[in-house]
Amino acid sequence: MVRLGFDDVKVIFRDFGEVMMYFSSAFLLPIAVSLIYMEGATKLNYYLIPAILTFTLGLLLNRLFHTNKDTKKTHAFSMVVIAWFILPLSGAIPYMMHGTGPGNAYFDSVSAFTTTGLTPIRDQGTYPNSLMFWRSTQAWIGGAGIILLALIGIFTYIKSYELYKAEGREERLRPSIKGTVKRIWWVYILLTSFGVILLLLSGMTPFQSINYSMSAISTNGMDMAWGQLAEMNNIMAEASIAIIMLLGSFSFYIHYQFLKKKWKAYLGDIQVKLTVILLLLGVMMTLPSFMSMYGASDGIRYSTFHTTSAITAGGFHSEFGLEWTESIKMTLALLMVIGGSAGSTAGGLKIIRFWIFLKAIYWKIKEYALPRRAHFSRKIEGEEASDQQLSTTYIFILLYILFIVLGAFVITHAEPDVSTGDALFTTSSSQGNAGLMIGVVEPGITSITKGVLVFNMIVGRIEIIPILHAIGFLLRYKKTPSLKTSTRL
Repeated sequence: MVRLGFDDVKVIFRDFGEVMMYFSSAFLLPIAVSLIYMEGATKLNYYLIPAILTFTLGLLLNRLFHTNKDTKKTHAFSMVVIAWFILPLSGAIPYMMHGTGPGNAYFDSVSAFTTTGLTPIRDQGTYPNSLMFWRSTQAWIGGAGIILLALIGIFTYIKSYELYKAEGREERLRPSIKGTVKRIWWVYILLTSFGVILLLLSGMTPFQSINYSMSAISTNGMDMAWGQLAEMNNIMAEASIAIIMLLGSFSFYIHYQFLKKKWKAYLGDIQVKLTVILLLLGVMMTLPSFMSMYGASDGIRYSTFHTTSAITAGGFHSEFGLEWTESIKMTLALLMVIGGSAGSTAGGLKIIRFWIFLKAIYWKIKEYALPRRAHFSRKIEGEEASDQQLSTTYIFILLYILFIVLGAFVITHAEPDVSTGDALFTTSSSQGNAGLMIGVVEPGITSITKGVLVFNMIVGRIEIIPILHAIGFLLRYKKTPSLKTSTRL
């Protein structure tokens, strides 16, 4: 086994420092909002202080760990893990300066960055406009990927490609990685703008429209204030948010193809087709229970909205599920586990992995039915599926479910009043980055539960593989002066 040395550590922290430097620019957005609403110097400090701290620390890391060594896959994956655990600390500072406790502030920051939307905080209505906008900004940046923000024009090709893959994105919209990242952001901005227009037409104010569009397209699902969407009781706003969540759950590649005037791009994509099929099945399965609880009209409304929220990992509520039946919870939990399309802002296993799993079951049945020496093609989207691809998919699904079950197991012991079913629903919601809530994530939850859910949220967002690479890095690290033979990957 090839050992890794201190030179490899330097690569990781050099790149992380660079990401921190560029991430600090995100605080300029709430600073602008604070100035527009004339909130005063105190509120400006909510963002100036973490911006300066983040940039300074990033600069120090980049300089102290300077090296000319190229970024390889293990470096990139390890750096991504560090980024998703550490950058939310910077993002939590504005909440803490407003008076939120450190634990809740970090939890909310992770929840926003991972586009999950779970929150134990109930006093968002007291936030100044700039802090509300910061939550939406965190989700919006997290939806496209924090690392992608730092890839625009600042990294070498090799480094960019490794970090791009580490973010879980391998479809290229343009020949170069830099070109791809830029196209992703342009598509993202265009979809967000479309969402703002929809919400304005539904009767929301401009500020509400911008915040809810950013939250919906990133499939985050955080209200501007606790329960605000439910209190609005605006069916047009709910329909608009459902459309925006669906757009956020579709692959950016498909959006890009459509914008290039390939009008049948959505109709020809297997992930879009399966999303629609699962959405219809979910509505059919939950509709009887919703109708029995809320009547015909509201039953259809709530079933459609929350099923959309689950399959897109959008996480918005138009009614909180404290009284939902077990059948509703199980159906929505399954949809949250499956999640949206690969290459989208949505979480979950991803539709394409679910499709591969179903096809693999079909192939295995076919294999048993045919003579022993018979051969048949195994194709996904016109391409032959290799044994390695299939085994990787199986392992990923197994680990994904294992993390959900382990998280639920810990929560049932940390929260004695929480049932096993509710714990599984909550960890599915957390790891699927969906954020649907049924009363488990409350202000009084233990630090253990918060820690478990934070881990589930990050695992779901970076899709497990980087975690395994980071663990592999630790196992292969050798605390000796780096030699040429000990720093090769």
